[in-house]
Amino acid sequence: MCKFFMQTIMTLMAFLSIAACTSKPLDKASLQDLGPEAKTEGLPAQTLAQGKCGLFLWEEKQGRPLVFFQRAGSDIAQVYAGGHSFEAVRTSAEVEIIDGLFQRQKFTSGEKKLHLRLQTTSSRNVVEGIRIPKGVMSITGSSGDQSIISLSGLFGCKM
Repeated sequence: MCKFFMQTIMTLMAFLSIAACTSKPLDKASLQDLGPEAKTEGLPAQTLAQGKCGLFLWEEKQGRPLVFFQRAGSDIAQVYAGGHSFEAVRTSAEVEIIDGLFQRQKFTSGEKKLHLRLQTTSSRNVVEGIRIPKGVMSITGSSGDQSIISLSGLFGCKM
């Protein structure tokens, strides 16, 4: 049994050595050949200026892509849905939890309508961040088709 185990390990090591010598780094063209699962989903990393706050929401799915970002005090949100990034303009906001964070918001982007509903924890500590364990973003297109995205996130400030 020990001899079989050693032979298996030696064969595996030889195979890995050959594979390492013959492989090359992936370039952009190679990544495109890997199909849609190789593409990056979601918004790029977002930053906050000193003393500013923002709402960060991630989709509840594998890879947890950032799909919504809004700076506190701004009516503009960055959204990622349906494989595309776009800006949405807030048209209404209800139930202000703290300055700049609302339980319900509505946005438009072209002919798309976006509704955002959030549930926060009881903490109102912006230094540590306000956790958003549950949220739903629904997007309705011009033809009436609707996408519903489960979210979780954080409202935080850079101090």
